Amino acid sequence: MIALLLPAALAAPLDLVLGGADAGTYAARAQVGFPWTGASAQVGVGKGWALRADYETASFARHQPALGVGYRWLDRRWRITGEAMAGWVYQPGTLAQSGPSGELRIRAGRTGRVVPIVNLGMQGILPLTRTVVISDGGEERSLSADTGLTLTGGLGVAVPIGARLAAEAGLDLDWVDVPTISIPGAYVAISVAGGER
Repeated sequence: MIALLLPAALAAPLDLVLGGADAGTYAARAQVGFPWTGASAQVGVGKGWALRADYETASFARHQPALGVGYRWLDRRWRITGEAMAGWVYQPGTLAQSGPSGELRIRAGRTGRVVPIVNLGMQGILPLTRTVVISDGGEERSLSADTGLTLTGGLGVAVPIGARLAAEAGLDLDWVDVPTISIPGAYVAISVAGGER
């Protein structure tokens, strides 16, 4: 159906920008910005489903690798995709936390030669905290868990460049570790696509 509404030359590089993919297609994306930098890749497995791998870092101090799936719910003039990711958060230093994470997110964009993008999500983190208590009897070590919530979001615009590339720029509006205040960020990205539709 997308072939009727969006030229095939524009569809391939937008798969990673907007999520979801056809069987036999693949895409990779690199993003640089402040504070978030990262890379992602996905492979279409059929009927709008895609397997996805992401790696994000905030100022190279917080690292978030994740694996997941995406599904294209709507694919007409607007594309809406849902994604579910599972991964790990590692943040050393004075605000150290490390533990498993899960994220649900929605991407939406209007297909065309200039593609506005909106994404919203929610990431739960189960930071595992190691506590060492030194007492008269020696050391006591314990591992405790607390939950953390990050609301993810952003606004951007992508422009397909030929049949296999798309350039993108936008704002990151993540709210990391709610209710702590987070500073918005900005990014530029490039997506490369391949495979046959």
